[in-house]
Amino acid sequence: MDAWFNTAYWWIFWIIFRTVTSQNPNLVADNVMVTENSSLTLTCILPRAVVPTAWLRHGLMGSILWTGFKDGKCISDPSPLPEGFAYACVNATLTTLTILRVNRSHDGDRWQCSVNTDGGVSTFSNNITINVQVPIGHLQLSPTFDPVSLIVNQPTTFKCTSDFGRPNPSIYWFKDNTTDDVADDINITAFSSTSTTGLNITISTLTFTPLKSDLGMRLYCSGNNGGPSVTSNIKPLINLLYGPTIPVFHFNGTNVDVALHALSGTQFVLRCTSNGNPHPSFTWTYSGGSAIGEELVIPEIKPLHEGNVTCLARNVMLSSSGETLTTHQAAAVFLHIDVPITQVALVGSNAQNAVLKENDTSTFECQSSPGKPPAIIHWYKDGGTKEIIEDDITLYEYNTTAMAEFSVKSVLKYQAKRLDNEMSIYCTASNVGPVFTSPQRSKLIIVSLPVIPEELAKTNIGANSVTLSWKYDSGNHIFPRFIIGMKESDSGWTERLLLDISTNSTRLSTTLTMLNSSSVYSVRMYAENSLGRSAPSPVVSFTTLSSSMTDSSQSLHSAQSTHVEPIIGSICGGTALGILLGTVGTWFVFVRKNRQKKGGCSACCISDKTNTYEAKISSTGDATYSSIDAASPVQREHYYDDTVAGRAQVPSNPVELEGQNVIVTSYENIDSGKLHRDHGSTTLRTANVMLYESLNQEGRHQEAYEMITTS
Repeated sequence: MDAWFNTAYWWIFWIIFRTVTSQNPNLVADNVMVTENSSLTLTCILPRAVVPTAWLRHGLMGSILWTGFKDGKCISDPSPLPEGFAYACVNATLTTLTILRVNRSHDGDRWQCSVNTDGGVSTFSNNITINVQVPIGHLQLSPTFDPVSLIVNQPTTFKCTSDFGRPNPSIYWFKDNTTDDVADDINITAFSSTSTTGLNITISTLTFTPLKSDLGMRLYCSGNNGGPSVTSNIKPLINLLYGPTIPVFHFNGTNVDVALHALSGTQFVLRCTSNGNPHPSFTWTYSGGSAIGEELVIPEIKPLHEGNVTCLARNVMLSSSGETLTTHQAAAVFLHIDVPITQVALVGSNAQNAVLKENDTSTFECQSSPGKPPAIIHWYKDGGTKEIIEDDITLYEYNTTAMAEFSVKSVLKYQAKRLDNEMSIYCTASNVGPVFTSPQRSKLIIVSLPVIPEELAKTNIGANSVTLSWKYDSGNHIFPRFIIGMKESDSGWTERLLLDISTNSTRLSTTLTMLNSSSVYSVRMYAENSLGRSAPSPVVSFTTLSSSMTDSSQSLHSAQSTHVEPIIGSICGGTALGILLGTVGTWFVFVRKNRQKKGGCSACCISDKTNTYEAKISSTGDATYSSIDAASPVQREHYYDDTVAGRAQVPSNPVELEGQNVIVTSYENIDSGKLHRDHGSTTLRTANVMLYESLNQEGRHQEAYEMITTS
């Protein structure tokens, strides 16, 4: 019973409490934050139908407006309401008051509604404070230059100032990379700071250090405080100022950075470039002068201009803030003045001709005229065809020396080869101009051991003579002398020098006389010059005819070739003289045969010599014994021994053979003289070589005289 009573008590108390407290009206607003220039509607919910409803601004001490039903009509007091307000009576318990255009002055206004109870007691609603949001509408960027000039890597301060704004706006900084898409703009807000004045003005300060990559970008700020985003009034183009880059040199369309070469006597043009903002000016310094401008022009370059050429690039930077900065960069290159050579020549003892033994080594010298850079010298062997250079052979074994006066000397080391005979050696030189060829060509005269005579053959074999022929290819070398080796039957080899040699287009020939009849001979041939002797040719053997066969042939020949008239004249007119000559002739033949039987080499050798001797005979042809001068005889021994050991007695006499100095061997009883070879003939002649005085006292007799024949 008690519990039920308590519950009922509290229930009744709650109803009475709610009834009492519910007598106050309730005020609500359609928006907590009101944007400036928009409307705000306040709704007062009454606890019961009462008239009128009071609208209080800032409480009882402020302004009061009345609205509500009266006599079934919705009325206001004052009527009409002040400008900017509107009201409505929705029903007996619901009325509204609308502020048509809220402005920033309404911010903080406190509103409530109130009604009177039946007992005349006023009840008040809750309070609603108006919060007015004022979006920013403008951002001012300073400095206001567009474009704005900034010095690279130099900090510059920018400010972005908003107009009135509530709440305080957020301000952001960007670099615009000039594309239409703002999404790729570069946010640099991190380098800024923000402050707000008491007038709801927000200021953002950016410390901007431009980089060279910022050239051509734009700078701007953007802000927002709940309304639409606002961008700064300007987006200045960044005019980035920077000092000149290191100068770059351009010569003949090519960049140069260390050294360059110019040809003496020509116009010299060198260009210098450097990047900078503003564009730099240029100053030149060089050996012998100075200049200004982007191009250095020297009308005629000379050796005195050789040295460093320096280009100085300079500019003065003035920023929009008034800051001034002067910078410069310099670079230098070394200018070489090239002087072309004008000639090259062979010098030294081998400049014209070089007479060398085969396999001997000699040197050739080539020297260029002065020039810079030093000339490059090459050596060539012309292959024997001066007019055709395509077949010339390059020689590599040489060394080159640069002389103090800028000329160059090259020394070629050359080893003589047989095949190079009559070829020529020359040199070329060049540096920066044309290639010069030495006007001299050193002709090679290669003296080598002779080759073996070929195809030795015998013809015209008689009782006392034989004709030998052979082939010999001198290969443009000096023609050698020929030595015949001969032996009779089983006797030893003897040798003789061949002096009377004939030639036709292909073969050489000589006739050996004073041979023994009916004898077997073997012969071989050597070629010999000042360097030595060739190996012998293959041996050729033959047998001389018998004397009877030769005499028969000669008698028949005489009978057929002798005329009748001279014979009759001889019989009639000279019988006595015939008898005398017959007696002397018989004695001479008898003596001669006796010497042949003894193997008398003296007759053989003298016969061989006299083929080329000219006795001391008068120009009238007087060949008598009495015409030979016998004064002051020289005591000389005849040379009878043709053996190798005996050959040592033979002196070597210098002679002239086709203009070339060679050594020939002559017999001891032949006077030294100059032998000449006629053009187109191989017959060796001697002028003034065989004097009668060359015979000793014993040899000065009729037999010796008769064996001397004129060549």
